[in-house]
Amino acid sequence: MSEKRMAGRPVTRKVSDDGAELECTSCRTMKPRGDFAGMSASRTGKSYACRSCSSARRRKYARPKPKPQERKAPAKAVSLKGGRPRTRKVLGDKLQCSSCKQLLPTASFYSSASTPTGKAYACKACTKKYRKTRYDHATREHIAQTTPVKTCVMCGQEKDHTEFTIMATAKDGLCPVCRVCISSGGQGVD
Repeated sequence: MSEKRMAGRPVTRKVSDDGAELECTSCRTMKPRGDFAGMSASRTGKSYACRSCSSARRRKYARPKPKPQERKAPAKAVSLKGGRPRTRKVLGDKLQCSSCKQLLPTASFYSSASTPTGKAYACKACTKKYRKTRYDHATREHIAQTTPVKTCVMCGQEKDHTEFTIMATAKDGLCPVCRVCISSGGQGVD
C-alpha cells in the first residue's frame, strides 16, 4: 500500500499491510508508527519523515547559538538621537543624570527601552520637575486666569473655559472642541 501527499509535490511511501510500519521518506527505511510524529494532514495521521530524520533536518537548518565569548558586548551608553551622540557616565550600578549631572543609583531612573542602558537619561526627580512645569498650565486656576473664554473650532462659538475639557498637551491647556460638540459628535448645538 502507498500514500500520496494531497498538496505540494507528490510523495509516495510504503505502508505495511497491517499499518503497523511506515516508510520514512527521508531515509527510506520501514519503521514502527511510534517513530513518526502526528500529522493530521497525512492519510496515515503520521508525518512523512521519522523523528530522527526530522530532528536532523531541524539541526541542519537551525541558526547556531553564539558561544558565550562570541555574544555581543553590552551596549555602550550612547544614543544617536537627533544625529549627535548622547553619552553619560556609567559606573557599575550608578548613572549620571543628564539634567542635574549627579551620579545616582539606577533605581533613581525610570525604565526606557529606547536607551542603550535601559534607563531614562534624566533621574526621576528631574523628570517629575520637568513634567510639572510642562503640564502646570493645565490646571483650572491657571486656565481661568489666562484663557477665560475660548472659541470652539467645531461650532465657532466663543464660550467660557469651563465648557472645554482639560487637555494637558494643548498650549492653552484646553481641548480645542467644546464639550457640547464632543457629546453631539461634532454636530454642535444651535
